[in-house]
Amino acid sequence: MDAKHLAFLARQPSARVQSREHFWGLPKRGIALILANAMFWQPMWAQADGIVVSGSGTGLAQAGNGVPIVNIATPNATGLSHNQFQQYNVDAQGLILNNIAQQTGATQLGGIIVGNPNMNNGVAAQVILNEVVGANASQLKGYTEVAGQAARVIVANPYGITCNGCGFLNTPQVTLTTGKPVLDSNGGLVRFTVQNGSVAIEGLGLNADNVDQFDIITRSAKINAELHAKKLNIIAGRNDVDAQTLSATALADDGSAKPELAIDSSALGGMYVGAVKLVGTEAGVGVRLASNVAASAGDIQIDANGQLTLSQAVASGAVAVKANAVEVKGPLYAGTSLSVTTPGDLSIQQNVAARDVVTLSSTGQLTNTAIIEAGINPDNSRNTTGDVVLSAGNLTNTGSVVASRALQATATQTLNNQGGTLSGQASTRITATTLDNRQSGRILSQGGSVEVTASGVSNGQKGLISSAGTLTINAASLDNQQGVVRSTGASTLTVTDAVVNQGGEVLSEAGLTLTSGRLDNSRSGRIAGKGVTVTTGAFDNHLDGRLTSTEALRLTAAQVNNSEAGRIASAMALTAVVTGLDLSTALLNNDQGVVRSEGSLTLNAGTVTNTAGSLTSAGASTLTVTGAVVNQGGEVLSDAALTLTSGRLDNSRSGRIAAKGVTVTTGAFDNHLDGRLTSTEALRLTAAQVNNSEAGRIASAMALTAVVTGLDQHADGRLYSNGDVSLDLGNGHLNNQDGLITAPGQLLLKNFGTVDNQRGEISSAQGFTLAATSLDNTDGSVLSDQALIVRIDQLLTNLRGLVSGTGVDLSADTLTNDSGEVSSEAGLTLDVTGEVSNRKGLLSSAGATTLEARSLNNAEGQAMADEVLTVILAQALDNQAGTLGAGLGLNLQAASLDNRLAGAVLTDGQLDITLTGTLDNRSGGQVQAKGILNLTSQALNNQGGRVVGQDLLTVHSDSALNRGGVIRADKLMKLFIGDLDNSQTGLTAAQKGVITSQAGLEFIGQRLDNQNGLLNAVGVMTLQADTLLNGSGRIASQSDLIATVDTVSQQGGELVAQGTLTLTGQSLDNRAGGLVGATKALKLTVDDIDNRAGEVS
Repeated sequence: MDAKHLAFLARQPSARVQSREHFWGLPKRGIALILANAMFWQPMWAQADGIVVSGSGTGLAQAGNGVPIVNIATPNATGLSHNQFQQYNVDAQGLILNNIAQQTGATQLGGIIVGNPNMNNGVAAQVILNEVVGANASQLKGYTEVAGQAARVIVANPYGITCNGCGFLNTPQVTLTTGKPVLDSNGGLVRFTVQNGSVAIEGLGLNADNVDQFDIITRSAKINAELHAKKLNIIAGRNDVDAQTLSATALADDGSAKPELAIDSSALGGMYVGAVKLVGTEAGVGVRLASNVAASAGDIQIDANGQLTLSQAVASGAVAVKANAVEVKGPLYAGTSLSVTTPGDLSIQQNVAARDVVTLSSTGQLTNTAIIEAGINPDNSRNTTGDVVLSAGNLTNTGSVVASRALQATATQTLNNQGGTLSGQASTRITATTLDNRQSGRILSQGGSVEVTASGVSNGQKGLISSAGTLTINAASLDNQQGVVRSTGASTLTVTDAVVNQGGEVLSEAGLTLTSGRLDNSRSGRIAGKGVTVTTGAFDNHLDGRLTSTEALRLTAAQVNNSEAGRIASAMALTAVVTGLDLSTALLNNDQGVVRSEGSLTLNAGTVTNTAGSLTSAGASTLTVTGAVVNQGGEVLSDAALTLTSGRLDNSRSGRIAAKGVTVTTGAFDNHLDGRLTSTEALRLTAAQVNNSEAGRIASAMALTAVVTGLDQHADGRLYSNGDVSLDLGNGHLNNQDGLITAPGQLLLKNFGTVDNQRGEISSAQGFTLAATSLDNTDGSVLSDQALIVRIDQLLTNLRGLVSGTGVDLSADTLTNDSGEVSSEAGLTLDVTGEVSNRKGLLSSAGATTLEARSLNNAEGQAMADEVLTVILAQALDNQAGTLGAGLGLNLQAASLDNRLAGAVLTDGQLDITLTGTLDNRSGGQVQAKGILNLTSQALNNQGGRVVGQDLLTVHSDSALNRGGVIRADKLMKLFIGDLDNSQTGLTAAQKGVITSQAGLEFIGQRLDNQNGLLNAVGVMTLQADTLLNGSGRIASQSDLIATVDTVSQQGGELVAQGTLTLTGQSLDNRAGGLVGATKALKLTVDDIDNRAGEVS
């Protein structure tokens, strides 16, 4: 809607309608009667407004502001109101189609109007058909409003319709047609039969943005002004057009004059729509779109049965074009896919682009002088999913065709790309009978593949066929004079006839395979690759021709002309297969070459490079090289013995040196990255530093002897034999991280310096000795099926490692076995000068275990012996949550023992513990023996702990704290403790101290505190002390009790015996319910007794 008309509408009384009960002082009912009276006379006034009704059933009226009203005919059973006119025009003030089925209704153009008298039944029309039967074209210069219920509006005038500032209100669909409406027997609208007529958009144009669908059905359409719509359909030509689907069926040619164009949009016109479909069905009648076509919310569809000229079209969705011939004079863009299909010629003169796919198909000539590109997003950024497909009889491209993913161009005849560019990011496929890429033509793939299939390919005069991936050319002939064919990936050229590459380049950074009937690479031609195979007839490489390869080169030709500075070169430049070969030279470059002798091979040289090459013989081989031998990825093989002497030897990167008996004498030896030095018989290696890391292998089927100054085997390096191994490191370093040194026979290790065996393995089925300055066996293994001797001058680290044998004798300055294991199937001897750390570790033997060290940290660890365990420490033993266990007996000597947190010292035999300091047995600690238990310490803290002996239990200590603890003996218990605290002192009853013996109990000390505690003996109990505190405690004997105590304080306590109780002392405090009693006899010899509220019986 234009600004002038918006201003006009704003001046109407309805523009600001307010809710009220009276108008001009009169009630609404009175106003309605006045309006009804006025409507009665309005038909006389409407005759001059350009509308003349033909026939009955349709009436004319006028709104209060003068806007004409058509009281449409009563709708039939299908909902169609069929109105016929001699004249039908709409001027600038507009027209109201009265579809009000009530008394009154509000309108935008005429305010409140009286309802349609033709709709007394209260049923409004669904479709309003306004058919002009008079010979008068219709002029639509204003808005047409459907009053009341919205309905589809159809204006049918075979004499033509012109829209100049027209628009429509309150309608979902509008159809302007020059066809005759055809109704079925029920009065339903079936189709439009179009014979002639034209619909034109002129001047102020058409605004149908408020209409869901706008249709123009005519023989020809002229768009000379802007047309705005949501969804636009233009069907042009002599057709039967379905009224609902708009599918068109062309009428048979009746010989009438055809319009020049079916759809003509001039430079002043333009279609600005959500989506648009343009169809021209009349054969030979073209479509010209000289102005913009913009679809902001959908697709553009154009189907013309003649020539299509297209200036500019943009769609948020797809653009689909079909025509007999197409000429693109302006830019085209599709938000999804863009396709142009024609059986004739297709000319692209301006840029064509789409987000997803561009498909251009022409049976005739396809010509591009602009840019065709797929993979452009609406914001002009690029994506990686754009494809271009071109197909034509003949294709000429002097512009650029670019696809962000795949490009495919097919010409059944000639594809002329002179000066043009064809580029696909992922792939480019060209198929033609003849391909002309001369004059700087470019066929490219930026990151994928190029495939060219043609009978004849001309790429001369600076033509370029290039791929960042693979490249394939299949042709009958290839002319590449001064041209370039190159690829980053592998190239395959298959040409049945001649390849002419004079002054040209055929290059590949990967493999290159060229097959041709004839090959002319003369006059500075270049053919090169990383691995080249050429199979041809006559090969002309003279006058500075170059055929080279950085890897293997294989040339098969009938004739070769390599004269006048021609060059054929490869890393495999030396190949010889002879019965006997004796070479003496300063330099032998056999990289990727072959030296082969069916007899013996003798080679004397200053330097030998055999990278990926082959030096082999059926007989004995002797290689004497004063400098380096480089055998990276190569092979030096003999079916007999091999002797190799060099200044330096590089056998890395899958090099192979092997024979039936090998002797190697060299300086530094590099065998890493899958190098192999092997022998089916004995192998002897004499070298300086050896790098056998990263899957290197030094192996022999028989004895292996290596004398080196250092060995690096990290990352799966292996040195082994099926027999004996002798390794002399000359006091050098061994790095065996993740490596392996093993022999089923004898393993002789000499002169080791530092050893790093992290995650590695050193093993033998026989006994062996490992002596070194230091050993890091973290997560590693040192194994023997027989006796194993380990001698480490400094630190031995066995974190999570394993040292095991049948009899292990280990000595070190310091041993770290945290989470590790040192075990023996026989005896185990550990002699450590400094500390042993066995946190969460295991020290065990099937025989006796002896451990001597400065200190032992066995927290959460285990030190075990099936027989006797002997631990002798100069300082402390930390056994928190740890276990010391032995089958036959356990002897522990240390400064102190921390046995807290359920630590355990256990044996099935005798247990002897001698400590110069404290035994801390708190928090669930256990000291237990099935045999005799002797415990000597400066102090004993057994709070919450257990000291249990199933035989004689003897404790010597200056002091003992047994609160909540248990000291128990199945037989006699002897306690020689200066100060024994067996009290409860506020603890719960379950935590009181308990000292009990299943036989007799002897206590000798200065002070005994048994408050709330328990001393119990099945046999005779003897107590000797200066002071006895037994408040609320119990001291009981099931036999006799003999107590010699100076001072006894046992308020509320019990001192009882089932036999005779003898108490000798100076004082007895037996108050507050104390009890001194005996079942048989009671003997008290006490100077002072306080028995208030007590009992002596």
